[in-house]
Amino acid sequence: LYLDPHTKHYPGMQEVLKGWCPGIGHPDKAMHCDFLHTVRGEPLYFEITDNYDDLRERLPGLLKRARQTLDWPLDKVLTLIVDRAVFGLETFAKIQADPALHLITWEKGYQADGSWPAEKVSGKMVIERSRNRVNDKRIYRFEYIDEGWSRQAGMRRLQVRATNPQGRMVELAILTDDLDRAAVEIIGLMFKRWLQENDFK
Repeated sequence: LYLDPHTKHYPGMQEVLKGWCPGIGHPDKAMHCDFLHTVRGEPLYFEITDNYDDLRERLPGLLKRARQTLDWPLDKVLTLIVDRAVFGLETFAKIQADPALHLITWEKGYQADGSWPAEKVSGKMVIERSRNRVNDKRIYRFEYIDEGWSRQAGMRRLQVRATNPQGRMVELAILTDDLDRAAVEIIGLMFKRWLQENDFK
């Protein structure tokens, strides 16, 4: 599941906490909208709240209510693909302790140091992305290093070098507690998060 929180300016009369509103460029009453989408970008579940709790604190209740609403059993294994909003060692530990939950997220604060040990590269892959016409394709190339994460036992880190069709390269790191899922699937899921943006628009 793709999990994405969005913050919107709230112009209504309810007692809503203030927060930073990107749409207006200053703090004001703000509502946080938590969305769950399938990996095909289809909307499944949606909640509105304010910023009393951040997403890490909202997450257990959000998932509990989503399971109840969607009639999913408690032992149905869910994998959440989310941006850095849930980053935190304590949050990772709670997810690791839940056999019905996995997480895929970016490593917050990752800094490429300019070195890329070719001898440690675990694999390479390609993603084709169609634009407005099915035959108008863009090719994105990836190579990755798959290893444990030194900051927390049981967490896996994929260092990824991604090159777009224009040849621009970025280096990022993906973290997950899922030790069995194929690296190419994890990278593909993370780099296709734009699918859910179609629904937001």
